[in-house]
Amino acid sequence: MRNLFFCLFVCFGAFIGVLPCSAATLSESEKIQETTKAAFRGGDFAKIEGLLKQYRESRSRTSSGLWHLRAAYGGAFIAMTTDTKTEAQWEDLESKINKSIVSAPHSASGPIFLATAYYWHGFQHRGLGFADTVTPEGWKQFARYMGLARQTLEVNKATSSVDPTWYETMLKVAQGQSWSQEDVNSLLEEALRKEPLHYGTYFAAVDLLLPMWGGSLEKIEAFADNAVARTNQSEGSGMYARIFWYVEQRIGSTLFKRKSVWPKMKAGFEDLIKKYPDSWNKNAYAKYACQAGDYAVTARFMPEIGNAPILDAWNSQLYFESCKYYSLKK
Repeated sequence: MRNLFFCLFVCFGAFIGVLPCSAATLSESEKIQETTKAAFRGGDFAKIEGLLKQYRESRSRTSSGLWHLRAAYGGAFIAMTTDTKTEAQWEDLESKINKSIVSAPHSASGPIFLATAYYWHGFQHRGLGFADTVTPEGWKQFARYMGLARQTLEVNKATSSVDPTWYETMLKVAQGQSWSQEDVNSLLEEALRKEPLHYGTYFAAVDLLLPMWGGSLEKIEAFADNAVARTNQSEGSGMYARIFWYVEQRIGSTLFKRKSVWPKMKAGFEDLIKKYPDSWNKNAYAKYACQAGDYAVTARFMPEIGNAPILDAWNSQLYFESCKYYSLKK
């Protein structure tokens, strides 16, 4: 069976959580990313740990609602995966992170960085193609490094799982190791009891429910409904919109073929923009309304968007112009 092993890093959404945003949010996120990227490249793990602790404890967010914590990890992960190409470079990086953990045994982020390095080192051997393109040696090394990633997280759980990224990373490992649904559910429940508002945890869990992994949109809908129940007091139904926003980035607009998705996604966006009235969120809402054929919603935002759409939200100028035309025509 030609089963595509999904490239999580390309979109960042699940593992890193750095999505395109408004100009203000981009500036805010990019500034954080550049800081941690530079610190990671310079081996200044103490500086990164301090920033991550600050963002984790404050639970601070960008104007569109994205966590500063995820942006900070994103900068470091970008440096890790773009700078590390060869076997020797991966081994050198893992050695440096190991030394940082030894020198700071109470670090929450150190084990997460080491597990992430092992995770991507495994992909260095496996590759990002279809399963039937992987050599026996590639599978062997992939399994080895997934095992090292899991071991690293488990051994350091007491100090590291205070950070919700620990659970997000372990869910990625669970996917790589093909954990049973029961074990995944147990991990997820523990994660969400400790921090129910960390978007990355939900996105990592959704990856395991995608149709390409034997899941279905029906299962994702049930998961999104449960997520809203957990977060309603703080987010309203906004989590439903965020989850299917993420799903659309994975599988495209085919999700709107399920007629039950858009009404709840629409209600979620209403709550989302009420709490985070950022132009990025409004552009995204208008775009998804267009995809769903709800042109009245798209038209509602056109006076505010005018001739200055955030094209990262619309995918292209052509698609924006098309949606603008049909929404105003209606």
